[in-house]
Amino acid sequence: MLESRTLTLPVDMKQIAFNGDLVITDNLELDHAISGFEDRPTYLSFFTLFFCVEGKVSIRVNLQELCVEKNSILLLPHWAIVDKVKVSDNSRLGILFFSEFDDYDLLSISNPGNTLRREAGRGPLLIKLRRESMLHVVEAYKLLRSAIEDEQLRRKEEIVSNYLHVIGTYLVNDLEEERRKALVLSTLRHEMIAQQFHSLVCQNFAKHRDISFYAEQLGMSAKNLGIIVKKTSGRNPSEWIRDLTVLNAKAMLINGNYNIQKISDALGFTHQSAFSRYFKENVGCGPFQYRKEKCLDVTSLGI
Repeated sequence: MLESRTLTLPVDMKQIAFNGDLVITDNLELDHAISGFEDRPTYLSFFTLFFCVEGKVSIRVNLQELCVEKNSILLLPHWAIVDKVKVSDNSRLGILFFSEFDDYDLLSISNPGNTLRREAGRGPLLIKLRRESMLHVVEAYKLLRSAIEDEQLRRKEEIVSNYLHVIGTYLVNDLEEERRKALVLSTLRHEMIAQQFHSLVCQNFAKHRDISFYAEQLGMSAKNLGIIVKKTSGRNPSEWIRDLTVLNAKAMLINGNYNIQKISDALGFTHQSAFSRYFKENVGCGPFQYRKEKCLDVTSLGI
């Protein structure tokens, strides 16, 4: 039976079992603090969901310290090991234990359940709920508890499944919103990094054409910088450095006030021949030929 495989709960938290698939417990209506959980390693062979209405719950899962605060839920996978649960004196929480293997599988009755199963299967899943969502979750949970305790209720499995569906839907809704906001923040951060990189290149391209210099200035690895710059601009960092170097070379060649050696020196090349090779590799012609062609173009336009 599932109830024989749950955490060792405080004596004042009453367990309510349903159909061998689900055990729920809470202290939502208690007028005193619960006595506390027993500290002993417990291998979970079921999914466990904590939701916190007030206070906080500290849980150590596979040696990782997690904190479930007000308006948050924590879903633990069936393979986790819990060895410590601490609750604050003002905590108000509920716990649901789901069986994974029984025929009547409450976690897979709906798409929200499948999403939660998939996410929690990768590791502990902590979700911060909106205040409104938590109110609805608590309301659905109380209705679920009442339905399980109603001995005269017919079609109980269907009703219990519907309440679980409601709870799961609110969790998935806020999880997706949380992920969306995180993606927006990540995108903004990446755009800021790309802008900082571009500014650094404009200031330093003549002295530094090595990506590692810019990565160090921005406090990240060259690989991560490359991923971010490519994602936000469509160009690799090396392409930005190359194109800006070539653009400056072209501008100085067309201006006509700089000889090739001065341009080479200004752009940080050790020898004029190195600059000429670099220019030809990236433009398709040497600097002398480019200047000749472009200056003729300018003359023909009367400039």
